[in-house]
Amino acid sequence: MLNNLDIVNNTNDKIIYDAYLKIMESENKSRNPFSMCMEINDPTLFSGIKLGPTELNEISQLNIGISGSIGVGKSTMTKKLGQLLGMTTLGEYVDKERLEEFYHFLETRSKLKTLMVNKKEVEHEEYAAHYKDMDGRAALFQLFQLENRYRLNESMKYKFDQEKNKRIGYIQDRTVFCDNIFAQQLYNQGDISKSDYEMYKKYFDTFRTSFAGYDVFMLLDADVDVTIERILQRNRSCELSIPKSYLSGLIDAHKKFAKEGICHAFPTVILNWNKFVELENVAKIIYATYRMSRNTFNGMSYY
Repeated sequence: MLNNLDIVNNTNDKIIYDAYLKIMESENKSRNPFSMCMEINDPTLFSGIKLGPTELNEISQLNIGISGSIGVGKSTMTKKLGQLLGMTTLGEYVDKERLEEFYHFLETRSKLKTLMVNKKEVEHEEYAAHYKDMDGRAALFQLFQLENRYRLNESMKYKFDQEKNKRIGYIQDRTVFCDNIFAQQLYNQGDISKSDYEMYKKYFDTFRTSFAGYDVFMLLDADVDVTIERILQRNRSCELSIPKSYLSGLIDAHKKFAKEGICHAFPTVILNWNKFVELENVAKIIYATYRMSRNTFNGMSYY
């Protein structure tokens, strides 16, 4: 644990260290040596960091996971952050042809023709059937999503750019590690049976052994009323019927997972996203989190 500013040798490191102390003081607690989680309510604490070519090059080689509840603003932030940093982004893409095959299987299985995907539906309408009637097909839908997110995660595994002589980094919208949060929420509210949830967990645990990891995991955290307002603003018809209780449960579950779960595996940031933060400050927070997770300060680490 760092305890003396004398060991901080450059301006960026001093800013990071000072911000770290303020965050610890605001939380009124000492760092858990087995946890790598930092909760940030004031993103301006890191605004003094200078991101020059060296720092930007370091960030561009990271695998960054962005997570959060429905409507919090992950996709927008991921896309714009990727543009700012010149990094490849992995969005929450769904192959509509594969989804149509999946729904066709469900139709054959349950004789519910309403499950078929209308090819004329706009982007994101593929989720409409799931949100309108979660029970019955929820477990199978979650298995489909798990496999889909696993495919995206596979593309993040270590790649090297020979021409630029550096690792290729990615920013991923909605990480596969959080997939279980949705399944568990559906199970808790009775939309997935115990046997189906146990089946899902077996598949999840099998896939998890080969998940690509993250250099920085960032959770965007916002109040449920804020997320509802953003859902209404973007006006995706498939989301308008989502119960507030479901959204509230997702927010709580994501935060619990960040604080008690994934922070034991990857450097984790919980960023207050009730108000949008300038993307440059987000990049600085990512850089600071990565620096704090490495033994870069005279062989010592924050975590």
